Amino acid sequence: MTCHATLEITPRGHWLLWLAAATVLGAWLSGDDHVRLAAALLLAPLLLDLLAKLRACRFVTVEVAPRRTAAGALFREQLALHNGSRATVRDLLVAEPATHAPPVLVTALGPGDRALLQLHCHSTVRGRRESREFELRTGWPLGLFVLRRVAAAAAELVTEPARVALDERWSATAADRQAGQSPRRDLAGDEFHALREHQTGDDARGVHALRSAARGQLVRTVTHGRLPAELGLVLDLRSAAGKRRHGSRRHFEWSLGAVATLLDRLGHEQRTLRLWLLGTGAERLSAGNQEQRQRVLARLATAAPAEHWPLPPELLRELEALDECLWVAASNHRPDRELGPLRRRVRLLRGRDR
Repeated sequence: MTCHATLEITPRGHWLLWLAAATVLGAWLSGDDHVRLAAALLLAPLLLDLLAKLRACRFVTVEVAPRRTAAGALFREQLALHNGSRATVRDLLVAEPATHAPPVLVTALGPGDRALLQLHCHSTVRGRRESREFELRTGWPLGLFVLRRVAAAAAELVTEPARVALDERWSATAADRQAGQSPRRDLAGDEFHALREHQTGDDARGVHALRSAARGQLVRTVTHGRLPAELGLVLDLRSAAGKRRHGSRRHFEWSLGAVATLLDRLGHEQRTLRLWLLGTGAERLSAGNQEQRQRVLARLATAAPAEHWPLPPELLRELEALDECLWVAASNHRPDRELGPLRRRVRLLRGRDR
């Protein structure tokens, strides 16, 4: 853990310092012993408070566990304070500016003592930090000076993209939309099997409109079948060729959040997911289990727009072998022409604010 400190004078300290300086000047000009005594009495609290600050919270260390969160999400962080000095630290305020955590007061922390605190944190910026910095602040004993120490704890903070609300056209896969539209048994997705009465809690997308109108009550379809064997997910970070601007920052963050949301949802489905990240190159990522998905989300936390480059032929061949592919264009590039015939089997997901 590293630590650095700053010392600030408070408004009351300013007034007392100016009064003491004026009294010292008067004592020097007049040579009167009574004025010298007054100057000494005014300087004493300043010196006493300053000396107390030099050792305050100098040996206080902060311990915290690694944390993963989503941008904009509120969370409670538990941290431990340890006082390694021989003096009691009093009136200590602990905060974390990077996560907008309001300060928590520790009234007294004795020599060798440990204290557990809970901070209410809010990480708003997507990213990845190798360490976390906590601000330790105290004005004890007289409040004429305020000492601020920044204690860095070696704990990783990963702020994943914020999850976004995806409507039906985003969340439903192509196989779901094809359900019941073809009698072929080799169609990827579910096939119509039967009709039954619609019950409370059922998905409204399964309601059969024509049969419901004919019978005068809601009727839903029952489908049987299989999910696509392999599903591809491509996050395209490339900008349009010849353009310096990468597009809307808001749309870029929305696209990363859409991929994170899709990863969360697809993690509950039994299918093979093949993921590509098109940044400075074609990066192949695995997301078959929870540990791999967490690594992908950590990679998304540091994703940035990239310059345009042509798609390699081997990537197009891999996409052609998939049953279905979802393509998220995060920047201002539209890959329609590059995909060619593959455009018919690739679903392009775009936000509303392009």
